[in-house]
Amino acid sequence: MAKENKKSGTIWSKALRILNEAGKKGIRVDLEGLAAWIWESHKNLEAMGIKIVRITGVDKPGSSPVVAQWLDGLYIKGTGSSKERLQLVTGEHIRNLKSPPKQKSIGGPVEAAELIGQWRTLRKALSMGERVVESSKNDGRFYYEWKLSEKTNRLYSGIQNMGAEIRDFLLPDEGEQILVMDYQSQELRILLQETGETELLKAMDEGKDFHRMLASWVFEKSEDEVMESERDKAKTITYGVPYGQ
Repeated sequence: MAKENKKSGTIWSKALRILNEAGKKGIRVDLEGLAAWIWESHKNLEAMGIKIVRITGVDKPGSSPVVAQWLDGLYIKGTGSSKERLQLVTGEHIRNLKSPPKQKSIGGPVEAAELIGQWRTLRKALSMGERVVESSKNDGRFYYEWKLSEKTNRLYSGIQNMGAEIRDFLLPDEGEQILVMDYQSQELRILLQETGETELLKAMDEGKDFHRMLASWVFEKSEDEVMESERDKAKTITYGVPYGQ
């Protein structure tokens, strides 16, 4: 339970109590269906891994040093993580290079980078699925806890970022329903409205990615060139400041 302080306030304490009552009750899991999905996904992960080796020679797509070595061979330099450098390969700006990287293999670098990204995403989902199975094997229910972030003062939990693949195997009790909610930038919209930033509101209404747009200003580059880590930093600032970070 979060400490009572000026930042958290009574409303957050009440919200935590209500949310954690549900977390202690747990949520039913379709263990049979989830186990079947995990088995099938492991096969897909293995098939993707074989294809990645055939295209790139990378036998450990989850290893940042190994992927970084492959990227070095493509002349994709940089000080960022291998994930950030993979985005350089799949980004539009690689097509604007005067001398595009060459690769003596079956697939091209863009296809390979996308495949490595897909492999990593699936592996992450598998890890979450296996965690749910392990924690639910005794009584078929998944238990979770909500907390208050010390960085942004926002609520978060182990169930919050569960992928749709895993959520599909969560079942409501009889007579109940599962509700999936997302802020969908509502906090940001309220802040922009209250501060009179109508132009920024208009940009959001037009479908602009606010955090990417802010990152392009901060890092002085086009939105297409903004790395995911730079967008994350901009997002941290956007929410961290009004929440008292």
